[in-house]
Amino acid sequence: MPKKKESEAERILLYNNFARRNEVERRLNSVISIANETVIPICKALGMPLLKPALLKWVADDEEFLADYVSKCKRDFAEQGGFVGRLLTEAAESDFTTQKKFYPYPVFPYCRTLTANEEKLITLKGDVMSYSEEKLTEFTNVYLTGEKQIEGYRRAEELCRFLNDFFSGTQLSPTRDTLSNWSRVVFTTPDGEFLVSPRQDFTKLIKNQ
Repeated sequence: MPKKKESEAERILLYNNFARRNEVERRLNSVISIANETVIPICKALGMPLLKPALLKWVADDEEFLADYVSKCKRDFAEQGGFVGRLLTEAAESDFTTQKKFYPYPVFPYCRTLTANEEKLITLKGDVMSYSEEKLTEFTNVYLTGEKQIEGYRRAEELCRFLNDFFSGTQLSPTRDTLSNWSRVVFTTPDGEFLVSPRQDFTKLIKNQ
């Protein structure tokens, strides 16, 4: 029997790591804010291409943004050199500095970089950068994987099904508030065994008709 690919392997959703989700969301919002309010407007004003990898790089480093703009200007006028080239560099730097005054980069402690996997959550549609809430949730979900781990989880599921059936419809039907009451139906021995508690009103365990 062929082995399942990793992407096809069974996994069980345990929970969403809200703390991690909130942290990633904060970082995404920070980077996207700089992109939409600073980098993209400057790009549009200076005629720079709107490409996601470049935008994320320029969010992280405005000096590299300037260097790339100067390089673009030089490529646009590659046939010029010497004195003209120096004038071109000075003009490009002046234009870039002017646009930064109109669309300033925020100061610390704004996040300006993401991990490679976090960058995959970002989309660029036209001149607006954003992210998917659904993909962010999936990104921060915690899954159980591995045959042995899942085997143990399935056994725990069997126990839950039995307990649900055993207590459902009785006077000891469990809730978060009555957990200690119905758990007294059994007790554990020093040897680690479960035994029926002799000090119990067993009529409370009769199913309601």
